[in-house]
Amino acid sequence: MFTNNPYAQAGWPNSENPLSIEAHRGSTSIRDTTLGPIQDYHRQRRPVSVLTLDFVFRAFSILDSIVYGPKGVEYLRISTISRKTVLMRRSGVFASIDWNNGPCIEAIGIIPRIYAADFLSLSPDLR
Repeated sequence: MFTNNPYAQAGWPNSENPLSIEAHRGSTSIRDTTLGPIQDYHRQRRPVSVLTLDFVFRAFSILDSIVYGPKGVEYLRISTISRKTVLMRRSGVFASIDWNNGPCIEAIGIIPRIYAADFLSLSPDLR
């Protein structure tokens, strides 16, 4: 809860809020800056790896596109022909979406052909 409230991170007290950071720390000292706790938080964590992917649309659609990773390496090719979308790597097709009567999805060797509605179940409140 305290990681997303910059006022709580800086140590500013809030006597009207029983969940105030002051109630947990037992201190009323105010830190010099808001950035200080954020820097402390990031020093405790390992560096985060970031993978940037670039989508190049063919025919102005993500359903017909090429996905490139770092250094322009092609990661994925997405093609849609006749109401079927296939996702291909260099090794070949690894997943497909059949938009007829369904849609149905399949990830070769991982997810057998299944209706998307059965794979992605709704929450109890049906949203």
